[in-house]
Formats: sequence, C-alpha cells, structure tokens
Amino acid sequence: MTSRNHLGHDVCAVCGAAISGVEAQVFDSTCSRLLCRVTRAQRIAQQISKDKQQRRREKARRRKEQALAHRDRLAAELQIPAHQSFQAFALPAQQRPLVPLPEDRKASFREHLERMVQEAFAVVVPAEAPSFSPAEDNANSHGEMSPILRAGCAVCQGRCCLQGGDQAYFTVDLVQRYRGQHPQATAQDVYREYDSRLGERTYENSCVYHQQQGCGLPRELRSDTCNRFECEELAELHREARASGEPLLLVALDGGEAVRWSVCSQTPTGQT
Repeated sequence: MTSRNHLGHDVCAVCGAAISGVEAQVFDSTCSRLLCRVTRAQRIAQQISKDKQQRRREKARRRKEQALAHRDRLAAELQIPAHQSFQAFALPAQQRPLVPLPEDRKASFREHLERMVQEAFAVVVPAEAPSFSPAEDNANSHGEMSPILRAGCAVCQGRCCLQGGDQAYFTVDLVQRYRGQHPQATAQDVYREYDSRLGERTYENSCVYHQQQGCGLPRELRSDTCNRFECEELAELHREARASGEPLLLVALDGGEAVRWSVCSQTPTGQT
C-alpha cells in the first residue's frame, strides 16, 4: 500500500519524498533512489520472515495442545503414573499401506541407479571424496541417530520418505561418496550394492527403500538428504526435548486423531 502525506499525495515509503503514481507502481511504493528500493525490499523480507516465524509458533502451539489433549487418555491406556509430568509432542503420521513393490517401479529405479553410476564413473573419483556426515546435532559420536529422533521417526513411520519415489534421492554425489569409502569398487559393485537392498514390499508410492522396518539402506548408504533432513515437527521435538530429563509422550496424529504413540526417555519404549 502506497504511503500518502497529509495532502493526500503519494510519498516514498522509506524517505518520505513525494513520488508520482508511476513511481509508486514501478518501484513498489518507493522513489527511484536505489537506497530506498533496497531498504524497502529488506523491510518486506524481514516482515515475511516474521510472519513465517509467527505461523510456525502458532502451528507448534496447536500441535502441543493436540498432544496434551491425548495425554491423559493414552497415559491411562499405557498405565503410566504421574503422567502430568510428561512432555507431550505431536508428530505427523505416515498412513499409507504396505504393498508389493511393483516391477515397473523397480525398473524405474534401476534405470535411474544405472544412469547415476555411469555418470559417476565417467569421471575420476575426487581425492577428497565426500564422506558420510550425519548432522552433528542429531547424531551421536558414532553417527547413530539420537534416541529421541529415532523414537520420533518410529512413531511417524516416515512421512518424509514419501517424497523419495523411484529415485530414492540417489545422486552422482552419493556414488562418489561410496567410491571414496570403497576405492576398489567397480560400477557393477555399486549397482549390486544398492539393487540388492530393494525389498519386495514398500509403502504405497513412497520411496522404493521405505519398508516396514524403516529404510532398507543403512545410514552410511543413504543420501545426505535422508540423513540430515528434519521435518518441522521433529526439529521442534529435538530442540525442546533433548536437554530435558523428563519422559516424553510422542503422539502421531492424523487429522487430530492419535494413530500411534510411544513413551521415550533415553531409549524408546512403549506402544505403537
């Protein structure tokens, strides 16, 4: 919205100088001075960021309320004493059914796998090939997922994996990382390694490696996207709970209904 002075004339939203209607339209309510245009753009960006943060806080508040609303009932079912002291967290719920992995999806992945391997082996492996590097703040010193995040992912059952599709985030960089770890490996070795880990069943239209027990790949064979990504809900859980000694009640919600839950302290226990 264009700013106006007491006479009703258009003025620059930054410096207050009088501007024409054309300037107001072309320069987004500022004069033609570069400083004013840059300042205006920065203010807009800051406001967008604030609005996003506010929406994120509001969503977190609603998730907290939903989790707390289920806490008493679930605590009674789990026969948990003193459940009022539990922190409660709402997580997403992956609800697709397990189905046989179709042959056309296997073929699509194998075509992608072969192409990525061929492209990777078309160049000399870098002397400093990228190594497996889980996010420092969500893994222990051995690169294993923290108990809190492991419990959260188990309750959700992998909604973020649904985007993996027939390519499973498999890239040339992932092949190069494998080559750096296994200098003697041939292209056929890499192909066989990943092809052999395809399961017969996966969640419907999810990542080809998304199996009932979780990912069909060990963490060192997964892409950085898979190893480092945290959904908004999981990031919130990690941020608020990792420094707390209180037990956690993790609730996977679908449309506000609890479909899975788990109690987590240092290691996940409970019912799903």
